[in-house]
Amino acid sequence: MNIGEGYRCFNSYNTWGNAQTYSWDARKYSHVALTEHQFIRPAHCDPVASGVTHQRYFRTWVALGKPTFDRDRDSVMQFPLTFDEIGANGWWLKDDTGNVVEAANCCWVDPGKPGFADAYAEALIERTSRVAGVRGIVLDYLYPKVSDIEQLCGRSIPAYRDDVHWWWDAWEPFLRTLKTACDRAGYRLIGNCAGMVGQWEIQRKYFTGTIYENWCLLGDGSYMPVNRLRQNVTSLRTDPLEAWVSEYNCKESLPDYPQKALMSYALYLLGVPTESTRRRSYGHYGPVDSKPFWMPYWDIDLGEPGAWSMVDPVWSRQFSKGLVCINVGPTTRKRMVPAGYFNIVTGWEQRGWVMIPPMSAVVCAEVEK
Repeated sequence: MNIGEGYRCFNSYNTWGNAQTYSWDARKYSHVALTEHQFIRPAHCDPVASGVTHQRYFRTWVALGKPTFDRDRDSVMQFPLTFDEIGANGWWLKDDTGNVVEAANCCWVDPGKPGFADAYAEALIERTSRVAGVRGIVLDYLYPKVSDIEQLCGRSIPAYRDDVHWWWDAWEPFLRTLKTACDRAGYRLIGNCAGMVGQWEIQRKYFTGTIYENWCLLGDGSYMPVNRLRQNVTSLRTDPLEAWVSEYNCKESLPDYPQKALMSYALYLLGVPTESTRRRSYGHYGPVDSKPFWMPYWDIDLGEPGAWSMVDPVWSRQFSKGLVCINVGPTTRKRMVPAGYFNIVTGWEQRGWVMIPPMSAVVCAEVEK
């Protein structure tokens, strides 16, 4: 596939070393989303100063949870307000015992508290604008339902009687305030798990883009149900927002990691929009055993995406210089591959019937003439 600009994004939460290795040294990513402590070398975000004119930088912020490892120093904050500011203004989210909600390594804030949304937006824009060249903001920890927060922390939250109350009195005004601030500053707003097509449309309207953080694998590394895989692929193909695809649970520690990484990549190829300006991919970094599902296949030229078929159990798509076949069924299936193609994993030329095991993919590219 003719990759062009805007196809890959690097995201790092905790490790500057990863950023050095995969962004500054390789310089292969066109969209780079970093947390604040990666900006200790801010010249890298300035295309003139860095000499990397093809890269576009985004600043990653946490929306509702103040990470417990935030130390309120300029170089490490992932939440734009300090612990002291939140406490002094009474902006913590409290559970039914009166304690601050703590879950997922964060102390949670209440976006419905008076003055919080304005203060958050002002601090976020001010801190982001300290570095030249940043094009937008990636917002993480989005929770449009208070019931999801209650499930996460294992406690009820009495300030909000239900999800409707939470949405209209807290979350929606917060998003509206933040979008207004980003629009005024000229920043694109990308929401991590902001929703796919038909999912949280009422929330998606506040975002320029959305990240499909979990593409085809569940938290335990197993595959999602086939109907959900179909929904994901269809959504990516039709999403009017800028869509980045991640595979957070595709880690090298999985015993069948190569097969699942290829499956993730193949499903991305099946769903990638035909229009080149809408193609995006996103490698979610953090754990040392997490890397982009599309490595090392991304630089293989499959040409332009063409017609697709999603008739169970074998889904397929023809490219101008390649072919993608995915078996989503429970038994091995076969597919005819014409002469002139090679398997991108084995490097061997393929022709005739190719056997595809259950929940597996075969990606072929044209043999150079």
